[in-house]
Formats: sequence, C-alpha cells, structure tokens
Amino acid sequence: MNVHYPGMSDGDGPDADGPPPPPFVREREARRRRRRWIVVGAVTAVLLFLVVPLLVGGAFLLSTGDEAAEAPADGSASDDPDGAPGDDQPGDDDDAADGTPGDGASEDDTARDDGGAAAGEDPGERPDREVPAEERVTAPDLAVLDADDTRIAELLLDIDASERVMLGYQLDTQEAFGGDVDPDDPAELLSAIEAAARAGLDDLEVLRGRLSTPQPGPAAEGVRDSYVLHLDSWVDYLSAIEDDPRIVLGDLTRYTVHINRTGNDFVRAVDTLRETDVDDAVGDYAQQIVDRGFSGPDTPQA
Repeated sequence: MNVHYPGMSDGDGPDADGPPPPPFVREREARRRRRRWIVVGAVTAVLLFLVVPLLVGGAFLLSTGDEAAEAPADGSASDDPDGAPGDDQPGDDDDAADGTPGDGASEDDTARDDGGAAAGEDPGERPDREVPAEERVTAPDLAVLDADDTRIAELLLDIDASERVMLGYQLDTQEAFGGDVDPDDPAELLSAIEAAARAGLDDLEVLRGRLSTPQPGPAAEGVRDSYVLHLDSWVDYLSAIEDDPRIVLGDLTRYTVHINRTGNDFVRAVDTLRETDVDDAVGDYAQQIVDRGFSGPDTPQA
C-alpha cells in the first residue's frame, strides 16, 4: 500500500482541513516545483532553438524568391518564357558546322566509353595470340548474319581474343616454372614471368579499346559490360605481377577472387544472351568461350 502522511491528500497536495505538512514534506514539494520549472525551461529552450531558425530561413527564402521573380531591367535575361536560346546563345547548330560538338552531343560522341577507344578512333588490330589447336573455338560466319548478330559476333571475337591472351599468359608462366630454375637465383624465372605479364597487358589494352562499342539490346550489352569488368580484373592482376613478379610465389587470392567473381557474372550474361533470339551460331560461339575458360571456380578464369 502507499504511505500516507498526516496533512497530505490523496493527490499528494496539502490537505486544507488537516494540520500543516511536516518540513520534509514541504521540502519535497518545493523540489517538485523546481523540477517542473526546470522541465518547462528546457522545453522552451528547445522550441526556441528549433523554431527561430525556421522562421529566419523562411523569411530569407521569401525575400530571395521575390527578388528572383523580378525581371532584370537591362534585358540580360531572355524574354522567351520557354527559355529557348537566342541567336547568340550556346546550343545552336552553329557548333555543328565547324565540327565542334554542341550541348546536344551525346557522351559517346565526345568521351571514351568505359576507358576504351573514343568514338571513331581506331582501337587497333585485334591481337591473335597463338594457343594450342584444342584451345581454339569456332567463330560464326559473319557473312550470313544480320547487322545486330554481326555486332554481337564481333564482340565475341574480341572476347575470344582476350581469352586467348589470358590463356597465353598462363601457358607462358607454366613454361617458365617448368624450365631449369636455380632455386638460389630465381631472377631468370621472375624475368620470364614479368615479360609474360607485360605482353599480356599490351594486348589487353588493345582489346579493351575494341570492347568500347555499345551492343544492340540489353542482353548483348550485359555480355559486354560483364566481360569488360572481367578484363579489368585481369589487368589489375597482370599489372601487379609486372610491378613485382615475386608475388606469383605467394598468395594471389586478392586478385583471383575478383577474377573469378567477374567471370561468373560473364557466364550468367551469356546464359541470358542465349535465351534471346540471337542467331544459334552466335550463341554457340559464346557458349564455347564459356566452356573453354570459365569452368574452374578455384583458379583464375581466362
């Protein structure tokens, strides 16, 4: 039960009909009143802190809005309500006449796509790395394909070439390790690995430029996008080896994990492409590329 002191009502207030409350009760009441004032003061301070800046900011926005609504008297702004540029404004066709892209020029016309060759720039001849005959796949006959399938087939030809560059690096590295290497002086081994990485980087740079051409349809574009990321992961890998070939003697997981992940994304993109109405020969070519170089989840995928 609750404790009830003489002189206190059920509401804990002074009882007008009873004796005066004892000193400790009066002190408790005084503390309660002080706490109420402290709480009221704190709430008031918070409200002032929040409301005053809003009022000031609102007044500022209203004043600036009024100023912006006033048209300049010197005629510096256009009188066209649609904001169309006048004869001397940028964005006219005058730029097109002298070959300079205007404001309406697309990004493909003025900038590199994904770091590749600029539009209209020759990215270079497709490298043709020699690999064993059993590692080559059969490309479709471009002469019998329509325009869209031809573009996709050309993309796959560049991807095939890139895969052979990566495979070539692996073969060169295996050959270097299989040679007569003095365990006390691995300089010759490291030199051969560095040279293999450098040669691979040179060829991948050319192919990276060739892979900058957008593809017809989202499925083919997905193949291109995913493979560009895969190629870039290989560039990171080979660049690190070229900088310090000794890393091949240690743990390369930080590179191979990314290589395999982007490779798996490419495989999924090829599966999506084959579900479209792409020509059967083009779809089979893409699948051959996958079967050759993307079957090992625990090794760098070429």
